[in-house]
Amino acid sequence: MFLKTTSSQIKKFSTLLNECDHTLSEWYFNKETTMALASINIEQYVKVAANANLLPKRDFYLSYDAEADIAYINFHNPARAADDSELTDDDVIIRYDKDEEIIGLTILHASKR
Repeated sequence: MFLKTTSSQIKKFSTLLNECDHTLSEWYFNKETTMALASINIEQYVKVAANANLLPKRDFYLSYDAEADIAYINFHNPARAADDSELTDDDVIIRYDKDEEIIGLTILHASKR
């Protein structure tokens, strides 16, 4: 039951994360300083933050590997090593510690959700 109720929440959160447009502009140089102009769609990050309270575990640490298209969610900082894991039908790896506590999630194909 836990996995079915959180699966849709994970998908929604993953979709919002994917919508975040995080791109850097070109580097601009002048004689006195070197400066980079960053362009971030802040509104999409606000949407992600606003939906974080829908998740059952509210303290989590998120990273996204764009090259592999994988989102990593850890419920501990620093992340704990998994003693066991389970792959769900919707390509989410649930990571467990030795006490069978869920310590994190790995969301495969995150941008396609």
